[in-house]
Amino acid sequence: MSEQASENRELGTKPIGPLVRKYCAAGLIGLLFQAFQISTDGYLVGNGLGAIGLSTIAIVVPLLSFAMAIGCMIGVGGTSLAAIHLGRKETEQARKLFGQSVWYGIYAGVAIMVLGLAFSPQIAVFLGATGELVETCSAYVNRYFMFFPFYVLGCIFYYFVRLDEKPFIGTLAFVVPPIYAEIIEYLCIYHWNVGTASSSTAFGLTVGSWALIGFYFLFSKKTLFKVKLSDAKLEWKIVRGISVAGLATFAVQMAIAAIAVIVNAFLLAYSDGMDTTVFGVLNGYLMYIMTLIVTLAFAPGLQPIASFNFGAGSYERVRKALNTTSLYTVVIMGIITLLVLIFKDQVLAFFIGDDPAVIEAAQSRIYLYIGLFAFGCLSFVVSGYYQAIEKDGKAVFTALCRNVIYLVPVLFILTVLLDLGATGVWLAMPVCEALAFITSLLLIFNENKRLRALEASAGKEKE
Repeated sequence: MSEQASENRELGTKPIGPLVRKYCAAGLIGLLFQAFQISTDGYLVGNGLGAIGLSTIAIVVPLLSFAMAIGCMIGVGGTSLAAIHLGRKETEQARKLFGQSVWYGIYAGVAIMVLGLAFSPQIAVFLGATGELVETCSAYVNRYFMFFPFYVLGCIFYYFVRLDEKPFIGTLAFVVPPIYAEIIEYLCIYHWNVGTASSSTAFGLTVGSWALIGFYFLFSKKTLFKVKLSDAKLEWKIVRGISVAGLATFAVQMAIAAIAVIVNAFLLAYSDGMDTTVFGVLNGYLMYIMTLIVTLAFAPGLQPIASFNFGAGSYERVRKALNTTSLYTVVIMGIITLLVLIFKDQVLAFFIGDDPAVIEAAQSRIYLYIGLFAFGCLSFVVSGYYQAIEKDGKAVFTALCRNVIYLVPVLFILTVLLDLGATGVWLAMPVCEALAFITSLLLIFNENKRLRALEASAGKEKE
């Protein structure tokens, strides 16, 4: 791609409203099929493997976030820096960032796969498995790590194909794999007696198949993003830059994992096994799906637009993109949350199956756990924005505020100081969502002031 073609990229010329809708819609459409895979997995595990299957998922769910953490760290870090170079018309630097990102992902993915396969039982115990759950969790963990290099590469390709202004290619990679993955999971559970490894097989086939996006970069003659053999020799400065720029995304995903570990620990200390099973359903399926929508549709929809225009010095477009995406996130996630709560009986029965006691327990807790998510999840979008413009410190803070910085002290206050026990654990989430929302609004307000000042400064320089 020539520099002239780079200058005419839609990221810098198309009206912000339609541009944000296009990039967010591409992610949302694909994630509907990802939600199908996760929901069907929940149905098959809950109905085919029962309580032990759901308890296994509650324990191993941090691994799902870990896969996304590594892949998205490299993908978001690489694309954020590459987009800024494209905005400055530095096309070779942008291409090199792609090549280094891919090789970085290959090396990291293979190394983690080898370690994961070697220490599967120990990882299961570390995550909290005890008794008979050690065996079921170990089986899940072992199969999960077999696909790890493909998770990482898939995330990298997903973010770069969006930067290359082909977001619907990423959508296509989201659409087909969930269908065959769930057919295979059904056979594994009901016919082949594979057990809990059936679930990680389906996850591996779904997310691992994102790596097929790589064929676009391999065969397309229009993209500037090509991998060269010389890129295999990693340059520390570039790798460090990618890692730092992507650190907030890593923090977001690991914070999602942390919430499972932290809340499970408090529930085990202050409640019976029923709360743990309910948490497995609400966090391992519902919250996971809703978080994916924000972190793989709205935040990535904003990032290439913000990065490119910030690099080009188009601060008004950056400001409009931030405000538009923030509004869309709260409104659409609010609608989704409302629909889930209206049809909560059907949703819970779908995941839990024929277990009236668990369904009854989940009916009261679902309001507390997801009720204010549409507001708190804005912190993910704000964090993604700060990554896009290389404000890494603010990006990491915003990424961690909801699930770590606020959650830990709030849990301690409600459960220990106020002695609310398990009730305090469930009350902690809406409190943290409210605090994260207020924090996000304050940051957006301050960023609007800063961008307006940059606009005014740029206008004076032109005069």
